[in-house]
Amino acid sequence: MNGSPFSLLENVPTIVLAAGHGGNDPGATNGPHKERDQAIPIVDRMAELLRSWEVDVVVTPHAHDTHQTIPHINDRYGFGDAWVIEVHRDSASGLSTDDASRRCGCYYGDSQGSRLIGEFVRESMKGHGAHSNTWARRHTESRHGSLGWIQQTRPLAHLLELGFMQGLNSTAHLMFLAEIGAKALFETFTGREANDVAGTENLLLASELREPSSSLFESAARNGDLDSGSHKQLKEVLNAASTLESAIRVMLRQQKREPEFREHLHGTVEEGDGLCECATYAEPDAISESFAHRAASTRAELADQIINHPNISLARRHPSGVVDDAFAYNNIVDTAAGNRAIRSNYGNAPGGSVYLDERLLRGLLSLANDYSYHISEIAGASHSVGSRHYVGVAADITYINGSHVDASHKDQRAVRNRARAIGAQKVLGPGVRGHDRHIHIAWTRP
Repeated sequence: MNGSPFSLLENVPTIVLAAGHGGNDPGATNGPHKERDQAIPIVDRMAELLRSWEVDVVVTPHAHDTHQTIPHINDRYGFGDAWVIEVHRDSASGLSTDDASRRCGCYYGDSQGSRLIGEFVRESMKGHGAHSNTWARRHTESRHGSLGWIQQTRPLAHLLELGFMQGLNSTAHLMFLAEIGAKALFETFTGREANDVAGTENLLLASELREPSSSLFESAARNGDLDSGSHKQLKEVLNAASTLESAIRVMLRQQKREPEFREHLHGTVEEGDGLCECATYAEPDAISESFAHRAASTRAELADQIINHPNISLARRHPSGVVDDAFAYNNIVDTAAGNRAIRSNYGNAPGGSVYLDERLLRGLLSLANDYSYHISEIAGASHSVGSRHYVGVAADITYINGSHVDASHKDQRAVRNRARAIGAQKVLGPGVRGHDRHIHIAWTRP
């Protein structure tokens, strides 16, 4: 069992990667760049990363095109034996360089389970640097009408589109896309947050891409060597390189903490949420009182608004039946009083207390503008080891507009989409193991 939160993957032992348009098929082209020639190094780097994270990975022969790869896979794997992923580069005109460089996508199959996996992959890619326009679509929405890769393979299959060839095509950028894809597959396959093993390397690569572009632009502009069209095109490439570097810096700050936080932390904390996570948790020391109290009044005001909001109700019990001072209602009342929220001290819960994050509080209020809902847990109860509940950035919702959350609830998908739109980085619900009867919304760790 690999720990995946998805039932279609939880007993699957292997990921099989295939580079799209192998053999004599070049795929899409953009000037001298061929999709086949870019997909191969992306797949090889993804395999390298996944193996370094102890995932069993098989790469199909690069000499095979898709029509040869499908029978190659079907001769070796049946349903449940592998999760097969074909990797492509997309092609379209009219996109900005940044959008074309970082917009990714995931095609999924006809089943609800396949769709949920595809949507999870989409959100994971966005969380690791893909463009906000990154998508997940049913394979029948492709411009080919349907995808043989998904229809004809015996194992569960998805198809990734990693960036557009009309964007950046440097080796540095292809390796950046490979890392996005590898981390998304890792998180989906294992239920764990991907460790940042290559982010610093890609930050350096992005800097290396930006700096010579900047020098070239300044020199050419100074010497009058650029016509207006070339000037605009080179400026756009330079801006995209700077955006890429900035995106990686943001990602690294989220994963490694800002220095002001780091000096107050003891050990490290691996990401984890709800029942679907299984990372190791090392409890942080309390953030310094002087730092935490800078936003205390705002935090208290937000909590007070939650208490009095007609569309938000707060549980005064745990589903486990354990009685303590860490009910959702208590967490918000304590926060409104300017205090820390109490954590439970049973099961995996670490005890102690934590300041609730303002982003969570603002998000809960924003969600209440569109829906009425009931919060069952915030910082209390026992969740998986390492849950973001324990650091004050997560909440569980069990009722929406008066009805219990389940797969058939007419608003549960809309609520999940709304939660993502207001900033929640991880949103889990029906269809994800351990979340069939509630929606888990969580922000990144502070």
